[in-house]
Amino acid sequence: MARKRINVSVDEGLYRKLQALQEAWGFKNVCELTRAMLNILTQYTDAAEGRTRQRKPVSVGDDILDMFNDLGDWEATPGSIVPPARRRKKYSER
Repeated sequence: MARKRINVSVDEGLYRKLQALQEAWGFKNVCELTRAMLNILTQYTDAAEGRTRQRKPVSVGDDILDMFNDLGDWEATPGSIVPPARRRKKYSER
């Protein structure tokens, strides 16, 4: 894998902020912090690109209405079927 060099110039205020982040997060130097942030940014954009290509528009309102229409006629037991009754044995039959 060939490596490429990027030279970046920032103003003094931004550099101080980067140094504070570098010290707070335990990086060796600002360059290492910047490289980690660039890796995170590229991973995030790659993942976002994949999500937008695969996602299809969904009408959530219609799905919710369909769900309530389906569940509106739900019964605990069907009307014509009676659950079987269990006959309890009397104490003398045991």
